[in-house]
Formats: sequence, C-alpha cells, structure tokens
Amino acid sequence: AGCGALGTNTAEALLRAGVKRLVLVDRDVVEIHNLHRVSLFLPADVGRPKALAKERLQEISPDAEIDCYIAHLDPELAEELVPKVDLVADGLDNLETRYVLNDACVKYGKPWIYTAVLATYGLTMPIVPEKGPCLRCLFPHPPRPGTIPTCAEAGILGTVPKVLDSLQATTAMAILLESP
Repeated sequence: AGCGALGTNTAEALLRAGVKRLVLVDRDVVEIHNLHRVSLFLPADVGRPKALAKERLQEISPDAEIDCYIAHLDPELAEELVPKVDLVADGLDNLETRYVLNDACVKYGKPWIYTAVLATYGLTMPIVPEKGPCLRCLFPHPPRPGTIPTCAEAGILGTVPKVLDSLQATTAMAILLESP
C-alpha cells in the first residue's frame, strides 16, 4: 500500500527474494522531489502515477503477477483487496489511511507491517492479528491534524527509506515463511 520510496523499494526487495504476486495501490503521481529516494523512478516518470512502478517491477521479475490500482486506499478498496493478499506492506504517507488499513487487516486476520519515515528517522512494527496488538489497540485515535510534522514540512533524507524498507521486506519474508 503506497508506491513511494517505502512501497517500491519493499516491492522490489520482495520480488528479488522470490515473491511472485504483488498488489500495488497508490493514488499519487511521481514528483521531481521523489526521485532522490525512489530508485525505480526516473526523471521521465515525473507526472505519471506512482502505481505504474508495476512496469519496472515487471522488468525485474517478468513472471510475477503484479496488479496495479491507481486509487486512494479507502475503506471500500481495503475491503476488496485485503482479503485477497497474504500480507500488507505499508508504504503510506498518512495516518488516516493506515487506520483504514489496520481495520481491514484486523477484520480479515491479515498481517501488516507498519512502516514510516520522516526527516532522518523511521520506524517499523509488524502487526499480526491475534498474536499482538494492532495500531488501533496501541493508539485508539489518530493524532489531530497538525500535531505531527508531515513529509512536506520535515522532508525525508533519501537514504532513510532504504533502511526501513529493508527491515520491512525482511519482516514480511519472515512472516510469509511462517505462514501455514
């Protein structure tokens, strides 16, 4: 979920590790300021939908099945997609959508990996329903708008997503390999 730096780098790592099915969801387009941290995008991609990272990912793994949704991950789309996947990797850029994702993953018992970056730091947390707390369990309500800085305000150092997406992909593989 999300095809910026976290989402595309995690998707690439999973494909290179042998994952053969991905579902990409993102509503945004590539902007010039994305290029320093998203290795799949080139200057010619500016203005194109980020979910079209599918094209480059397909070049990396031609036999992979990659579905692409150029859309906002709202509750209806989450209800449609989450039941169809084994795990969700979070490459989102806002908490509102993360709560939508959390609720759908909890409802369908799907693990997801919360991952976020901002400025020069980041965090990641696996959320595995019925084995530990979910996002809403830890933080029942999203913070009020304006109480935490946004990427537009604080920026993102280009190397930070690479570190966090490596942790996210590693966690995803560990969860997938433990699945029955």
